Amino acid sequence: PADSAGQLDPSSSYTGNGTDLIFVSADVVENTQTWQPLDVDYLIDTYVYVQNSTYRPVLTIADGTNLLFDEGASLYVGYSGYGSLVVEGNSSGVLFTSAQASPVAGDWNGVWIGTYCDDSTTEISGLTVEYGGDNGYGNMYWHGCFGSISDSLIQYSSNWGIYRTSSTTPTITDVTYVDCASGDLY
Repeated sequence: PADSAGQLDPSSSYTGNGTDLIFVSADVVENTQTWQPLDVDYLIDTYVYVQNSTYRPVLTIADGTNLLFDEGASLYVGYSGYGSLVVEGNSSGVLFTSAQASPVAGDWNGVWIGTYCDDSTTEISGLTVEYGGDNGYGNMYWHGCFGSISDSLIQYSSNWGIYRTSSTTPTITDVTYVDCASGDLY
């Protein structure tokens, strides 16, 4: 379950299996935690929510971590309860990408940063997001959150690179866009 993924220790080895991936099943991350870089990638098979109205969890994705998203999968942060996302990809980078062997734009839904995110805590840096946009908006959809994204690469979206609702103005600094079907930034 996604709420247990923070317990995985990067000093352990997860290779030598039929499929060398950490399978993260649909779940709600209700507790503050860090997903560490492991010797295999994480596979998100459907929806993962980061939210809880009481505990206000913060999901931190550490530098060097790769998340692969299956068809129709999404990461929802602060969707219907409080939650935050911190991406610390300042050295090796963090990758959110398609789980498909031959990826194409729209392979997965994308990242939704919602109304209940903590604006002061949601900070994304050094992130590459690619092959999403199947949500109808873009690789990243900012809906009511005023967090920040910097030093990141947004590419190969079947819609926008980053889509913001009209009342949403996250701080966007040094973001590069490549081949986003509807455009870079809405």
